[in-house]
Amino acid sequence: LGITSGILIAYLLGLFLRWRTLAVLGE
Repeated sequence: LGITSGILIAYLLGLFLRWRTLAVLGE
């Protein structure tokens, strides 16, 4: 994995965590 892959994974993980947080708060 290169630096670009690491940034992409971190970005997707950030979106996932944000979605999870909004889903929990929305309930």
